Amino acid sequence: THKDIQLLSFRKDKDPEQGYILAYGIKLSSELRMEGRRKGLQFLESPLVYQLKDLYLKLRKGEKEQAKMEAESELYYPCVLKILPRHVFCKSNPLLVGVEVIKGRVRKGTPLGFKGKDGKLHCLGRVSSLQFNKTSVVLATRGQEVAIRVEAFEIGDTTLTFGNHFTETEALFSYLSRGEVDMLSFFDVKLTDEEAGLLGRLPSR
Repeated sequence: THKDIQLLSFRKDKDPEQGYILAYGIKLSSELRMEGRRKGLQFLESPLVYQLKDLYLKLRKGEKEQAKMEAESELYYPCVLKILPRHVFCKSNPLLVGVEVIKGRVRKGTPLGFKGKDGKLHCLGRVSSLQFNKTSVVLATRGQEVAIRVEAFEIGDTTLTFGNHFTETEALFSYLSRGEVDMLSFFDVKLTDEEAGLLGRLPSR
């Protein structure tokens, strides 16, 4: 009915999974179809209920995979990095430093933090670029040594300086937000056992 179309349209704005009309054993009018499509709703029809369920699950799986591909650049892994001695090229924003990936994976865009000499947690900013053997890469894995550039989140953020606030003795780690952690779960990102353990131990913003 028109009332159902209005209700689903309202729910869809809050939850995209509500944007479907499953029609089992009924014939929908062309008027209702047009109204639903104008509001961004999708129609699934079948005379068999199990076929209708299969259609819906396949559609949702395809949409989730597409969303995962689109969100790939914003999926950040847990990681721990060790600053390499004599490989600090710029001490503050932007920080340019050579590191070894001790655990996990580090991707371009990953927020990094550390536990400072004062015992407090500090956020350095995001990895804006990585280089492996003088070649730009978007991802570095356990055991690799790469050069990274880390920039503060916002202009005006407190500048943390190598030597004053941290040294080679402080490990850098992925400092993910709660939302970034939830995205890994939502998209069923496959983590190694080590990465899964890190995710539970490392602090989040």
